[in-house]
Amino acid sequence: TPDRELLRAARNGELFTETGLARQVDRLIDSSRFENAVRAFFSDMLEFDLFDDIAKDAEIYPAYNSEVARDAQEQTLRDIVYHLLSQGGDYRDLFTLDETWMTRELGVIYRQPVTSRDGWERTSLSYADDRLGIQSHISFLALHSHPGRSSPTLRGESIRNVFLCQEVPEPPADIDFSVIQHPSPEHMPTARDRLTAHNTEPACSGCHKVMDPVGFALENYDGVGTYRSHEYEALIDASGFLDGTAYSDSAGLARALRDHPETPRCLVEKMYRFAVGRDTVWYERAYMDYLIARFAEQDYRVPELMRAIALSENFFTIAPSKTEHQMAYSEHTARSK
Repeated sequence: TPDRELLRAARNGELFTETGLARQVDRLIDSSRFENAVRAFFSDMLEFDLFDDIAKDAEIYPAYNSEVARDAQEQTLRDIVYHLLSQGGDYRDLFTLDETWMTRELGVIYRQPVTSRDGWERTSLSYADDRLGIQSHISFLALHSHPGRSSPTLRGESIRNVFLCQEVPEPPADIDFSVIQHPSPEHMPTARDRLTAHNTEPACSGCHKVMDPVGFALENYDGVGTYRSHEYEALIDASGFLDGTAYSDSAGLARALRDHPETPRCLVEKMYRFAVGRDTVWYERAYMDYLIARFAEQDYRVPELMRAIALSENFFTIAPSKTEHQMAYSEHTARSK
């Protein structure tokens, strides 16, 4: 809710001037409340609300529990706040970070020594090339897996949806998943083997070709995110490709995701929708292109992006009714003809 100073500025008409509005936006960005706003946005973007519904097989993953789930989310948010706010970093570099915050409980799953008995410590992972970026965090890997196994498909779909704004259709209702759900260590020991067999069905192959090559790069992490080199004693092949960029491991995926042109575009679109509380409409396309270009000009600094949105006329524009939207679209179509 607005604080007293913002209410005072509104009452005195200061928000109707560019200078007065900019003064209030800058004041709020400099306040302690700004970090909470950034946390709220990224918690929403990363779908952390889904943690309330996930469970892991305790026999397979005894180190995973509700405390680890909470710490995993906090770890990612701490990295985001530290990099974007404290360091003023480039948003795209979130996908290639090689340092993180860690607790002892998380250290068990990461297999990383943590000297602090309680609380958090900043650390460089001892196997950094295998753990670059927030997409290699437990908060992403455990969330997008099954209770007792990993899932290249879920992870690949989430990379595209969460970070690239690319939607993948739901699978048909009558698909047979038995090959995936009941692995054969002798004949199909790895997820790649099982998915290759599963994808011989024409109804499956189209979408899986979009999801699986991305998710295979994260197969060196099990269903909660612990690193592994083998599955059922078979060496894991973590090679794949993302929209034309091939790689051999998760570090390659990290760099491909960091350099993908849709990565910053997706953030801009999601942040704008979060700010205005609605979806974008067709006549805002030019403004979105402007925001994306402005984001690039400002070296992909998130506070500057949030400032640009808050100072824009679009931020204060109420979405038109369905009838008004249809009338405007008809007029636009008529002029185009």
